[in-house]
Amino acid sequence: MTASSKSYPNLPTPQHIAALAAEVEREPKDLVNKITLANALEQTGDVIKAAAFYREAIAQDPDGIYGSVARKALETLERSDGWREANSSETGKPLSESKLSLGEGLESTVSPQPLMLRMRVAGSRITNAWQHFNFRTKLAIVLIISTALPIVVITQGIVTVTRDTLLQKARQSLQRDGSYFNEDYVMWSVDEAQTEADTIARLVETLKIDLNSQSQVSAYRQQLQTYMESLKVSDESDSVEKNLRIVTDARGRTVAQYIQTLSPVSFNPSAEQLQLSPQYQPVSLPLGINVADIPIVQNALRTGKTLQGMELWKEDFLKRLGQDKQANIRLQSPAQAAQPSTASQSSIDGGKAALVGVVVHPIEIDNRVVGTVIVASVENRNFLNNDSLKQRVGIPISAVYAQDWRISSNIPASDGKTRDIGTRSPQAIAATVLGKGQEVIAKTTIAGAEYLGIYQPLYDHQQELNPTKAKPVGMTFVARPMSELDELLAQQQKTAYGIGAGMLLIAALMAIPIASTFARPLRRLAEFAQAVGEGKQGERLENSQRGDEIGILARQLNAMTANIEANLEAMRTSETRQRQEKERLQRGMINLLLETETVKHGDLTVRAKVSQGETGAISDAFNTVIASLREIVLQVKSAAEQVQISAVDSEASVEKLACEANTQAETVAEALTSVEEMEQSIQAIASSAQTAATIARQALDAAQDSDRTMDETVNSMETLRANVWETTVKAKRLAESSQEISKIVSIISTISEKTNVLAFNAAIEATRAGENGKGFRLVANEVRRLAERVTDATKEIDRLVRTIQQGTSDVLKTMEVSNASVAIGTQLVTRTKTNLQDMAQIGQEIDQLLQSISVRTVSQADNSCMVNQTMQTVAAIAQTTSTESAAVLSTLQELLEVARELQLSVSRFRVED
Repeated sequence: MTASSKSYPNLPTPQHIAALAAEVEREPKDLVNKITLANALEQTGDVIKAAAFYREAIAQDPDGIYGSVARKALETLERSDGWREANSSETGKPLSESKLSLGEGLESTVSPQPLMLRMRVAGSRITNAWQHFNFRTKLAIVLIISTALPIVVITQGIVTVTRDTLLQKARQSLQRDGSYFNEDYVMWSVDEAQTEADTIARLVETLKIDLNSQSQVSAYRQQLQTYMESLKVSDESDSVEKNLRIVTDARGRTVAQYIQTLSPVSFNPSAEQLQLSPQYQPVSLPLGINVADIPIVQNALRTGKTLQGMELWKEDFLKRLGQDKQANIRLQSPAQAAQPSTASQSSIDGGKAALVGVVVHPIEIDNRVVGTVIVASVENRNFLNNDSLKQRVGIPISAVYAQDWRISSNIPASDGKTRDIGTRSPQAIAATVLGKGQEVIAKTTIAGAEYLGIYQPLYDHQQELNPTKAKPVGMTFVARPMSELDELLAQQQKTAYGIGAGMLLIAALMAIPIASTFARPLRRLAEFAQAVGEGKQGERLENSQRGDEIGILARQLNAMTANIEANLEAMRTSETRQRQEKERLQRGMINLLLETETVKHGDLTVRAKVSQGETGAISDAFNTVIASLREIVLQVKSAAEQVQISAVDSEASVEKLACEANTQAETVAEALTSVEEMEQSIQAIASSAQTAATIARQALDAAQDSDRTMDETVNSMETLRANVWETTVKAKRLAESSQEISKIVSIISTISEKTNVLAFNAAIEATRAGENGKGFRLVANEVRRLAERVTDATKEIDRLVRTIQQGTSDVLKTMEVSNASVAIGTQLVTRTKTNLQDMAQIGQEIDQLLQSISVRTVSQADNSCMVNQTMQTVAAIAQTTSTESAAVLSTLQELLEVARELQLSVSRFRVED
């Protein structure tokens, strides 16, 4: 059943209904709980079951107050909409079938016995059991608990302090491990690269190789490449192999290089397989690779400083240097790619970027930068650091991140065959480490086990150039299993709890004899009290001479027992006298009742016989009351007759007054309607006037803005005119200068032609001189070629000068036309400004008139509003008068009816003999 005729703000909960049902089942005769349960079911919409409980209450108490309450509630329920809906949904179903059964019906309405009820029952059972314990047991329990509580608190405090201390030490140890991995493993490859770059740079500087001279580079290239290849890490070494060893010129183009990349067989070994000797393969690339656009190279060439750091290189840089296959890890799944992250997809190039440990060392010869040495190692898939840390230091878990993207680790992947790379770190951790540059210590779950790990930031070369603004480009991560800490903590807990249990056992052994010492005298007191309670006389406590509280209690109980026995004897004697007096008083009361029996039929002329004793005083008081009641009845009878006469006389007048008040209210209502219509009209006029005033003000403001704009336009056109004139003058000067350049070019052309002739003649003379003139002939030929190049250049310059002269002439013509147009525009703008000023003056006058109209209409609207309020007050008073008149008339009629009923009631009394 879900229908209900009422809307209850706070519906009973199923637990509350279940508790009521349990109470009714325990006490079926408790009508209060039964009616309360029916009301709760009615509120939840289960009207059929509520009606069944109401009927049970009526059947159990048909004539009592509970039956009356249930009957009234049932009548209200059967008149409700919810009852009709419930009956319509159960058409043809006998009412007996919908009657609630405590064992079955509530299962569809409420949940099983709620937790709170079970707790109350358990608490009641514990209380009952405690009350049945003897004093010795209770005292022993209290002593044990009072001793156990401090022991438990102290033990738990020791365990808590120990746990916090161990956790703090674990955090400090983890910070040392993280710094060790960061500085001595990940960044150690950068330090090694620094050493190699310094060595190569010193070699170039010692040989004084000008890297910008192709001939010198060609002469020493093979020696440089052989030396760089010799720096390759051997299989027995612990160092990290370098992917790039490059020498560039001052423009950032490679002139000598030794490049290698990780072999595919070492791309992703299993987590259990230690990769301490990864395999690399050489990469053959042509010389002349442009690396000048790589930020660290660009900044090193600009500043002349050696720069190093963990750089985030995108796919474009990696492809140029043959490292794209090793770097290409990609995100593990589309869900990882769509995951919100502190790092954008572009910063890691969709999983194709790489974190590279780079050192760029500028090479200086004669205080001039002639090139750079670049040594770098790619961290993507570089598992040597992770496995070396695990083997040598015993740190089981480590990883390196480019931004929040894992690029190397010894964490097993979900398939259990490879390592977990290409996944992202939690967003909150990345936000703290990458966004704020702060390390984070957090718990994490790896392969089903819980670990405590630390994340620390990695920086690029910007930390060296601008430490305050540098942002992390990656992270390192190391972790240790929480099981180590848990085992140590468990040992501490066992020791602490073992000591506490021993202390508790000692306290329990001491508490039992102490409790027995206190319990024996109390047990004797209880036996004595039980004997006295059973009515035994002559019982007395022994050992009542003790000086403690038990001795005092024993003496007082003995005295109390003696007093009780004396009082019992006195009570027996007094009880006999009271019974005799009671019988005499009952006989007198029976006689008084027989004498006054006719009073209940309205006879107020009866007189009771006054005798001595208690019944005589009651008879005298009864006669006095009857006499007073007779006088009151006479007065009421007289007053009822007078009220009836007055009510009949006033009925016609009040009825006339009610009609006139009703007519007055209708007239005032019609007047109020007219006043409201007038007020609405005035308010509409006022609103229109205010709107017109606002529009006029806006028009005035627009005209004034246009006036200011015109002033600015005139000033701008004057400035433009001056600028056009100045540009014209400069263009003329440019034309004159180009003519001078043309003359100079003509002179240079003549000189070059003569030089060419002289060189030709000198070559002929050198030929005639034979071997002695061979060197002179080469010089003459070179001079002739130079003269030819000068002639060609002068021709090109002459062509460009002619083009400039033609363009300058066109510009001069355009400038003259623009100057004339600006002058005409200035005149037109001046005339427009004058017209706008006239419009602004007219708009100001219109605005003043509309403001005056608006103020007056608003004043009229306020007055009409006050009149309307006054009329509403009058109408309300008239309506109230009409209502009160009708009420007075109705009350008068009721008073007349009451007076008639009062006369009828008084007529039943007999007041005269």
